[in-house]
Amino acid sequence: MPLAIKVNFDIVNCLLKHFGKAITIADMAMIAKNITKEVCRTLGLFLDGESGVKIDHNVVKAAAGNSESGKKVMTLLLEKRGADIVITEEVVEAAAGNRDSGAQVMALLPEKRGADVVITQEVVKAAAGNWYSGAQVIALLLEKRGADVVITQEVVKAAAGNKVSGKQVMALLLKKRGVDVVITQEVVKAATGNGRSGE
Repeated sequence: MPLAIKVNFDIVNCLLKHFGKAITIADMAMIAKNITKEVCRTLGLFLDGESGVKIDHNVVKAAAGNSESGKKVMTLLLEKRGADIVITEEVVEAAAGNRDSGAQVMALLPEKRGADVVITQEVVKAAAGNWYSGAQVIALLLEKRGADVVITQEVVKAAAGNKVSGKQVMALLLKKRGVDVVITQEVVKAATGNGRSGE
């Protein structure tokens, strides 16, 4: 990540004015993934229409996966470039797997882009395997989109293998959707291989 992005809004503003057209989509994806709350204002510079900076699927996916300030970055992207933002399965999966701000991003996406947010097995699996905010993301999915949440063997395996919040995720799945949770040999294998949360 360029030092200017972490350090100083004014420096980035100056660089953008002179070199804005040279910023690539890969640069923007890196910025969206790593920008922190303190310099989120900087991202606004890149998103102003005059900058000429392109936003593609990789940038949106990186923003959804930004652990520290994913909600702020996604909000900014949707506000400044809403027409350019496509919410794909990969974007929703990145949000569901976002370790620190997954629940906030997953709450924001349906609020801002309701019908565009499709809950697939891969999304539920990413949430179930999310070490730090998996329980919150699963709870949100079950509460807000319960009919769309299919509990497959892969989802149960992801929860059983989740080394940090697996116990909470599994308890939530059993409490809310116990009839859908099938304990197979693969699930038992994932749980027994989980030395931290597989009790």
